[in-house]
Amino acid sequence: MEIVLGIATILGGITAVWFFIDKFLESKRQRKVIMPTNTKNHVVVNRPRNTSQVFGATESGRHPFFINEPQDDISSAIKLAGKNDKMVFVVIYDDNHPTKSKLFYSLGCFMDYFTTKKLVEDHFIPAIVNSSSKMVIQYIPEDDPLENARLVLLLKSGEILLSEGVYANPDEGLKRIRNVIAQNV
Repeated sequence: MEIVLGIATILGGITAVWFFIDKFLESKRQRKVIMPTNTKNHVVVNRPRNTSQVFGATESGRHPFFINEPQDDISSAIKLAGKNDKMVFVVIYDDNHPTKSKLFYSLGCFMDYFTTKKLVEDHFIPAIVNSSSKMVIQYIPEDDPLENARLVLLLKSGEILLSEGVYANPDEGLKRIRNVIAQNV
């Protein structure tokens, strides 16, 4: 009895494999290439490149980091924070680094949850700043080569609340933002 079941199982497997091979070959025989008949009326579409500051992870396939476009320098972010009674959310990256300090990956993961984006929108003025900016140097420790983007959270006065590498983890991002808000609001 076991031999019969074994043979039936093997034959069933062979039949299934044969079926898929036959379908694959059939689809190759019926495949057609569609080509335009008139090549004179082709329109070349140039998509506009994002020439503004880096503000979202759209290049990596993610949604933008923030709900609204962030500032591109710390001084304007601090001024806005003072006017709006908010803290400042600064991300520092090295534009000359081949990976841009993993900005898209790290910050994209950190800000992945909409709840995190909304909390940042409600309580912070965001800024994404290149490390070549003169105002940024004071916020980068000497031993940090910016292999990973740096997160600096400031009070509206400019006092540092938090300074660390950006964690590429949405749970940690939400937890850190909630902790800073709870301690400072």
